[in-house]
Amino acid sequence: MSNSISVITAVTPFPLRMPIFSRDYANLSNSLSKKFICLLRFKEGLSLRSISRITGFAFGLNSSLGYLSRFTNTIGQRAQDKMKKLPLARATKKATVAIIDETFPKIFHKSISLGLVICEYGLIRGLGCVKKSSSSIKGLVRQCMGKSFCPIFLLGDFLPAYAEVAKGLGLVRLVDFVHATRHIYKLVRTFIGKTRLTMIDYKKLSSKQRGQLLKLKKRLLRKQVMSVIQTLFKGFKKEYRAVGHLYIRGALSDLERLTQQFPSLLPLYDASNKFVSKYLDTWGYQMELAHLVPTVPTTSNSVESKNSILRIFSRRIKAFYSKASLTHFFSAVALWENFDVKERGHHKGTSAIQRAGIYLSDFGATNFFEAVNLEKVEEQYAKKFDSNKIISYLFEQILAQAA
Repeated sequence: MSNSISVITAVTPFPLRMPIFSRDYANLSNSLSKKFICLLRFKEGLSLRSISRITGFAFGLNSSLGYLSRFTNTIGQRAQDKMKKLPLARATKKATVAIIDETFPKIFHKSISLGLVICEYGLIRGLGCVKKSSSSIKGLVRQCMGKSFCPIFLLGDFLPAYAEVAKGLGLVRLVDFVHATRHIYKLVRTFIGKTRLTMIDYKKLSSKQRGQLLKLKKRLLRKQVMSVIQTLFKGFKKEYRAVGHLYIRGALSDLERLTQQFPSLLPLYDASNKFVSKYLDTWGYQMELAHLVPTVPTTSNSVESKNSILRIFSRRIKAFYSKASLTHFFSAVALWENFDVKERGHHKGTSAIQRAGIYLSDFGATNFFEAVNLEKVEEQYAKKFDSNKIISYLFEQILAQAA
């Protein structure tokens, strides 16, 4: 460890050990260490024990677990208060789609639902602990509404509560195309898996021969069905939206004709027809809407992406002490994600709050650290040091030494 510290001290642009700091450098180090703790906790998702070791390694600070817990909880409270001000801020763009999903972190080994609401620009509008009832989810969506967010549509999966929420708030219910294709494929796997041989098939055959024959029958049925299902899936693709409902209806007709040749497929056809008939009008409306208004999404991939980030934090932190601590923590994660500038992908070089066109003057902060009222580096030191670059530099060096 001593060798690693000496290497880090040699490569960093300023001394790292507190005893050799002047008062000015000590103030600068204190400000940087707080920002560094936020980076490690709310961006990288490290445990408090790991953060304590890394801050001691980088800054020479003896940060106890109790101090880190209180500090990060305070930051979470400030982030939650700031997220509540988001609906009051004006924006240059009008967001019209509320995309909703849930994830399931734990409180003392008991899973609860953490609801997440974002808009079509990828900005997290709100989150909170919700129950299965539609009234709880409705309250979360209503809290997110404001000057810059007056949704007309509610997009989500096939949870019945979402339909009730949309009806209660007067929103148009949209469903996710990806979940639709997954459900249809699940029906195919389920009903073909339940296929059995008839008496004519396995009479005078050994048990081994029966098993081989059953596998062959399932394989042939799957081959016949999947060609039809692939045609159905085409109806959900972007390039076929103008005639998507025709593809879906045509695929169902082909599947019905297959049942005449293969009676074992009748339960699959009945289940698929029931599911498609229930949502076909909604899908047709969505296809036409997406063709006219390209900003309206047809999938909930954006909220699933945000939820995948929250799930990583849930797995690393294991469990929370209370709903309040859980909400504080994920509010800070959400606020960081809103200000985070993407380094790759379709939105490279922009943050979600920029894409949504939020007036930062109304919101009262231009970055995460201002939003949570962390101590600012004085101007005379800001001219000498770019604090954010120093934090990134330190983190890269520590990772390089750990490798």
